[in-house]
Amino acid sequence: MLESFIITLREGVEIALIIGILLVYLQKTQKLGMRWSVFAGLTAAILVSLTATILMEKMAVDFELFEGYLFFLAAIFVTTMILWMWRTARHIKKEIEQKVDEVVAKGITWKAHAGIFLFSFLMVVREGIETVIFL
Repeated sequence: MLESFIITLREGVEIALIIGILLVYLQKTQKLGMRWSVFAGLTAAILVSLTATILMEKMAVDFELFEGYLFFLAAIFVTTMILWMWRTARHIKKEIEQKVDEVVAKGITWKAHAGIFLFSFLMVVREGIETVIFL
């Protein structure tokens, strides 16, 4: 029980950090109309993660080999996250801001909304799927 709480808390903090930086930067740059794209991406990622949870539960993972593959996949997720954080931890805020600037450079268009949606979706769904695999 405690392990599940710690895993969920850690992943939740990572998600909150990413979404928080994104929302604060949109507010700082006066692009408040783009916030709904962030929330839409967050909602879609949560729905995908919940769907993955239900599918994993329905599969009733009792096979040791399959569990081994899932642990290996989880190890890959953790390793890539550690390498990514090692490389970008000092510059994560600046990196997110640069990506947002690139997306909205030509104004608030449907492409900018789609870019912000995809950015927030991909960042959150990665953490959500990681949580599903760990749990």
